[in-house]
Amino acid sequence: MPVFFFVMIFVIAMDYTVFLLAPGKEHYERYGNPTDASSVPWPIPSA
Repeated sequence: MPVFFFVMIFVIAMDYTVFLLAPGKEHYERYGNPTDASSVPWPIPSA
């Protein structure tokens, strides 16, 4: 059972990281400027 919880926490953490990094990666691919891509404002989740 502890292994199951560890796996679930790991998967959730990785998924969260992907959502945090995706806007910057999309901006970099679109404009090609890494400085601007790192200053992209984070999307605000709807309530």
